Amino acid sequence: MPDLLNLPGYRVIDLDDDGYQYTMLVETVDPRPERCCLFQEGNLVKNGSKKNQHFRDAPIHGRVVVVFLDRQRYSCKACGDTLYEILPGVCSTRDMTKRLVDYIYPRSFERTFTEIAKDVGLDEGTIRDVFNGEVMRRLRDGGIETPEILGIDEK
Repeated sequence: MPDLLNLPGYRVIDLDDDGYQYTMLVETVDPRPERCCLFQEGNLVKNGSKKNQHFRDAPIHGRVVVVFLDRQRYSCKACGDTLYEILPGVCSTRDMTKRLVDYIYPRSFERTFTEIAKDVGLDEGTIRDVFNGEVMRRLRDGGIETPEILGIDEK
């Protein structure tokens, strides 16, 4: 099957195209667990159960993209904590890829949140939250460029 998703760390297993949305079933290429507080080699074992999860990605061919996967669960023999495998390229605070965040942010300066929400298949409030979160992150990291010279015509 062709890798339409083109997201490192994932392999597309199944693809459904209804003309409006691509729905993909994927698996991770190299599943690795998150780090436990007492992480030592050999302490983490597969729990056996998997969690069905989905996330959004940037539009492909003008279609909304929803990605489904079964996320492996792990248990730590040392502390008993339960962890999940790392999802490469997915924001830890949102059910979307970093690529989708990078898609939303610059377009928010040119289009309305509602228009972008329609393009990516999310709620307008979610688009606003992503934009505000990126603005705050960039302000904190010093990544917003401001003009050195500001010219004002007329009054």
